[in-house]
This record gives sequence, structure tokens and C-alpha cells, in this order.
Amino acid sequence: MRAFFSILLATALLSGCGTDEITPPATGPSQDEVNRVCAGVHCTADYCTSEGGVAACRPASMLYAEGWIDTSYDEDWFAFDLEARAYEVRGPPLGNGSPVCALLEADGVTPVPTQAVSGDVRPNAPGRYFLRVGHSVIPATPGTPYRWELHPR
Repeated sequence: MRAFFSILLATALLSGCGTDEITPPATGPSQDEVNRVCAGVHCTADYCTSEGGVAACRPASMLYAEGWIDTSYDEDWFAFDLEARAYEVRGPPLGNGSPVCALLEADGVTPVPTQAVSGDVRPNAPGRYFLRVGHSVIPATPGTPYRWELHPR
């Protein structure tokens, strides 16, 4: 199975666009590819602009990861730098071939705590967290697009 390692740094405290490399967790996937990094926002043309020859990034009101499933057991990985606060999660509906999404601690294995009543996730400390989209045991339908969002509370 091909492991695709996308990078998304999302900390509202930082700004600037460029490329960067990170090391995936020791227990997580290998790093096949490093994508564009924009600290503070998701790096798309909607957020990163060049004004007067200077790159400018606007803070995002939400953090997101999006893509599509290449194979039934495809796993896409994203990195987020998060604060210790509650985040509302909006993801693809379960079932019908949609991928399973899991927000994981820095070890790439331990799930971030979910609040029972609201369904919000709340990291225990500020730092690097990983989103795994897809699963090595639960198949998803190839070609299925997904979008996973975190909305700070």
C-alpha cells in the first residue's frame, strides 16, 4: 500500500508560506512526499496570496484537510499544530465507502480525546497532531473525495 504523507501546518499564531519537511511518527507511515506548508492556514490560492511581491497568508477561521481515496486501503496523513482547546469536527459521513478519519496524538497511534456530549475533540496540550484518513483494515471506495474540518470553539 502506498503511504501518502501530506503536510498541513495549521497554527493561527504563525504566518508565511513555503516548503518544509517533518518527520512522521516512528509508528506511523513512511514519508513519500512532502507538500507545500503554510503555517496558520491551509495552503491554497484562496488563502496564500502575493501582494506587491510579498507572500501574505491570512489566518483561517477553520483548519481542514481534503483529498480523495486512491485505493481501498489508502491512508492519507496530515499534520496539524493545535492549541489545547476544543474543536468541533466536521468530516465525511460514515458508511457508503467513505474513509475513516482519526485525529491522533504526536505518537501517531493514540486518539485525541473526544468529548462525549458535543463530539468535539480537545487536545490535552499544544503541539503537533496527526490526522489519518483511511484505514488499513476498513476499506473505502477508491475515488471517494473527503473533506475533514476542525472549527476552534
